[in-house]
Amino acid sequence: MNKKIKNKTQKKKKILIIGSSGLIGKALIENLNIKGLKPICYDFIKTKKKMNIDFIKGSIENLDNLYQKTIGKKIDVVVHLAAFLGVRNTERDKLKCLNTNILGTINVLNFCKKKKVGKIIFSSSSEVYGEGGKTYLKEDFFLKPKSVYGITKVVNEQYIKAHCKKFNLNYNICRFFNVYGEFQRNEFVIPTFVNRVKKNQYINIYGNGNQVRSFCYVSDAADALTELILTKKKNKIYNIGNNQEPIKIIDLARLICKLANKKNKIKKIDFKKSDRTEGREIYERKPDISKAIKELNYKPKIKLIDGIKKILNEKSI
Repeated sequence: MNKKIKNKTQKKKKILIIGSSGLIGKALIENLNIKGLKPICYDFIKTKKKMNIDFIKGSIENLDNLYQKTIGKKIDVVVHLAAFLGVRNTERDKLKCLNTNILGTINVLNFCKKKKVGKIIFSSSSEVYGEGGKTYLKEDFFLKPKSVYGITKVVNEQYIKAHCKKFNLNYNICRFFNVYGEFQRNEFVIPTFVNRVKKNQYINIYGNGNQVRSFCYVSDAADALTELILTKKKNKIYNIGNNQEPIKIIDLARLICKLANKKNKIKKIDFKKSDRTEGREIYERKPDISKAIKELNYKPKIKLIDGIKKILNEKSI
């Protein structure tokens, strides 16, 4: 396709981002702005960053305000990023997690039906797989979530597939693996470690610290979403992450200390004092992203060491 024609087509596409003020939402907006697109953004808080958006305030628990504010506006693609998340939050208030994530997604689907949206893109999670073991997880693996948050993501995926089939709506599902970046909420592991390093505190690690994770920098996650928005890929599920640098949590702590030029002590804490009991802990989780590489031309660009440096610089350590 001629590049000029393709760009014109992209600029005409009307995009709604639900949960726009989160980590991935802000990175996605930046991508769309670069491509000349001004998305409608819906969240209960507005991002402080100066970006080219139409902002509507509200929650997925009630989308009446969103519907009223978009009367007469065409929406081609809805990107659903909103969720009640964080291990500590979701395990402490399981009912809120279930209600917000599942009923909220039903509200989003009904909104899409009412507005005759062409496609919904849903932000799922690697939590749907549960324990990964030594293998790299593929999209067709059996889902066995250990957390209530993971369960809500599995239920939401099923709702989306069933709804889209019945009402002739297209979908894409992204299962994100440990996305991180600047200004991420402090309950996640990398900002938690960075903050403790900054304050010269012990770095607390639950269990022996040999849990393995694969961290994906937020701009790489946003690139995958951008591709799905601007192309005709439909009714597919993709793992989105960085499969190149799986790392043990204890080694992650050591790496952050090294990059910050600090010598914080690492303290191992019993699982009984953690956000997640030992029976629900996931010990190894790594993504197979071959499907995204092949079909989306997806390639994570930011190495873990470079991503951590960005956060350390942002935190002014």
